[in-house]
Amino acid sequence: MRKRSVLIFFLIFFGILGFIFLVLKFSEKRFAPGVRVAFVDLSFLPFEKGESLIKTRLEKFKKEEISFFYQRKKSQISFEKLKLDCEIKKPLKKAYKVGKTGNIIEKLKQNWQCLRGGCIFPLECKISEEELDRFITQEFGNFEIFPQNAEISLNPYTLKISIKKEKEGKFFKRQKIKKALEKEAGFLQKTDVFLVLEEEKPLIKEESAKKAKKEAEEILKNAPYLVFAKNKVFYLSSKRVAQFLNFFSAGKEIKVILDDDSLKRYLFEIKRYVDLPPQNPVLIFYKGKIKIISPSKEGEIIEIEKNLEILKEGILKKRKKIFLIFKKQLPRIKEEDIKNLKIETLLGKGTSNFFGSPKNRIHNIKLASSILNGILISPGEIFSFNKTLGPTTPERGFLPELVIKKNETVPEYGGGVCQVSTTFFRAAVFAGLEIVERHPHSFPVRYYSPQGFDATVYWPGVDLKFKNNTGGWILVQSKIKGYNLTFEIYGKKINRKVIVKGPYQYDIKPDGSMKAKLYQEVYDNGKLVLKKVFYSNYKSPKLFPVRR
Repeated sequence: MRKRSVLIFFLIFFGILGFIFLVLKFSEKRFAPGVRVAFVDLSFLPFEKGESLIKTRLEKFKKEEISFFYQRKKSQISFEKLKLDCEIKKPLKKAYKVGKTGNIIEKLKQNWQCLRGGCIFPLECKISEEELDRFITQEFGNFEIFPQNAEISLNPYTLKISIKKEKEGKFFKRQKIKKALEKEAGFLQKTDVFLVLEEEKPLIKEESAKKAKKEAEEILKNAPYLVFAKNKVFYLSSKRVAQFLNFFSAGKEIKVILDDDSLKRYLFEIKRYVDLPPQNPVLIFYKGKIKIISPSKEGEIIEIEKNLEILKEGILKKRKKIFLIFKKQLPRIKEEDIKNLKIETLLGKGTSNFFGSPKNRIHNIKLASSILNGILISPGEIFSFNKTLGPTTPERGFLPELVIKKNETVPEYGGGVCQVSTTFFRAAVFAGLEIVERHPHSFPVRYYSPQGFDATVYWPGVDLKFKNNTGGWILVQSKIKGYNLTFEIYGKKINRKVIVKGPYQYDIKPDGSMKAKLYQEVYDNGKLVLKKVFYSNYKSPKLFPVRR
């Protein structure tokens, strides 16, 4: 009897060992028994079949809809629309390793753990935060209340600073919902989502606004600020400072800041009065040679970016006196460079007649042409008439005279400067320079006969521009004899021929309107290198009444 019991014991023992051996052997190239990925049983399946099964279940799961509830409202959306994306390979590889690592005892422990239900590997899933937010906002957003930060505002006219208190809000926490859905999707499970409104506190509170208000009031109270630019002093009143002041929300704080663009505009205003731009030597071409009329001069100018920081710091730190800095600027050409310019001959000239012009118009023509007399233009440079001449302000000596503006002819400072731009344009065309920008006048002006060979300018937008395509430096010279204005352009000797045809007027009507064409052809060593047609479309002068 005892021998029989021992025999039975050994038979059972070796039977269990044999079973375990068979299980281990059989699962060497298959998932271990009891292994589940996302609650899908993969026991004894090869890796490829397990992967295929998970993919099939996942595609089916994506089409299932989740129900969202809030109060009596229900809305549904599928995981597919939420752009569910799950990583399959990683969890499958982890699951596949179960029962295949370590010694036989460790393998047995792993298998035993799985058989007891302890081997469940979730998928790594993500849903689109953007799509979830869009869905909740669209379907349930009307239940939410946005929190309102404390706000501060300044009236630049009354200098009154107002504060608006903060308000709490109520929100559905998207991140919390997203994480819960992703966790469920990892097990290919879904449950209904019962939305809960949670309090959302505003970031910025009234205390921070009061602090910013106090700081802004102190800055305004400290005005006027004295801005020193060399021998000139500019006063910054509290109302002007109020135009610079702004408030910026940074985290939980409201900070008093100064608007960069407004400060830059202010600095440009100062710049007009105090800048001393460098001056190239003023030259004339006389008897085949260049002569110096006046030497070059070093300039001193306000650098906007550096002075912007000085001005900001001065106002924010409530300094009564603010000192701007200047930067020295050297002229592009010095006396010793003149020999290398190779200005040898007249390239082209343009003329116009301003007989009958009023006194102020003649003054402006003489002033503008004198500013442009003797300027040098480098090889390849695009010359801008407006930039070179500068604004035609009374501070610079210009007087009011008639200009064409919108649908009127009205007096403005600098009226008559178009006589100068027109004459310059004619010289540039005859010199074979490449015209980059040119605009005809709105109607035929008697001073610019023949019609079709004019160029209007208006600071700062409507401009006359041309490119120095001669390959060398060019010198511009202006002359006035009687009522005749002449511009001459000198440069190096080049084998160039310029043919100008026109201007040809056509479509001339009794009301004074007409059209015109002007042709410019430039030949270099006999080869056509530039061909331009300048079109002019003039309206009737009757459409532009004179307003005195």
